[in-house]
Amino acid sequence: SPADEKLYMIKHESGDNEIYFFSNQDEMNGQVFTAAFASKDKTAWCWDPHTGERFILPGQENGRISIRLQALESKLVVLEDNNRGVQREQIFPDEHSGLGIGEIWQLDFRPFRDENFSITTDSLFEYGDHEDPRIATFAGQVSYQTTFDLKEAGWAFLDLGLEKHITEVKLNGEKLGVKWWGRHLYKLAPGMLKEGENQLEIIYTTTLANYANSLTGNEVARRWIKLEEPDPVGLTGDILMLKSR
Repeated sequence: SPADEKLYMIKHESGDNEIYFFSNQDEMNGQVFTAAFASKDKTAWCWDPHTGERFILPGQENGRISIRLQALESKLVVLEDNNRGVQREQIFPDEHSGLGIGEIWQLDFRPFRDENFSITTDSLFEYGDHEDPRIATFAGQVSYQTTFDLKEAGWAFLDLGLEKHITEVKLNGEKLGVKWWGRHLYKLAPGMLKEGENQLEIIYTTTLANYANSLTGNEVARRWIKLEEPDPVGLTGDILMLKSR
């Protein structure tokens, strides 16, 4: 509660454990809801398939817990008889605290065919309507690199915005993880940022859509894809640091 047409749930059982998978299928908006379980005597654990971590969800009261999901985010909750474990407070971004970073970017393009090439830019852009055909029809990986200065290091998230392609992030040489869908919001561990200069690299992996769409003389490609407009590719929004709340 509240229910929403884009909020889905499936349930399975394994022995005495109850396994719930919640999925927000809204591509633009987050969801906040309360899940009320009939098994009031069991403890709700969150299992994170990305990191392999598991922890007790906070705020459990009479079988009820509050859950917040970002756009296209999912959560795996397992009800267990075991109540001995680490309880972790859920940390959310303060959406009003955004600090834009990256005044100058180096983009190293690594197409799945043809030769690598690089450009330097002071603004991020979409590839599909670019004047350079190598970029307009690009498919492969792009390394976005920038340095930025911070006066204070108390930031909790790196926000790349809503993105349908794949990103991997390194901050000061430390890997933050991989995001495949929805909002690409990365949590920052304490001490990862530093006052002064910081280095950021984003590895961005595209689909083959625009490349395949450019093969107008290829009958197989024509059967599989025929876009009226280029597929949106490339990081285009502000890259932000956010505080927590």
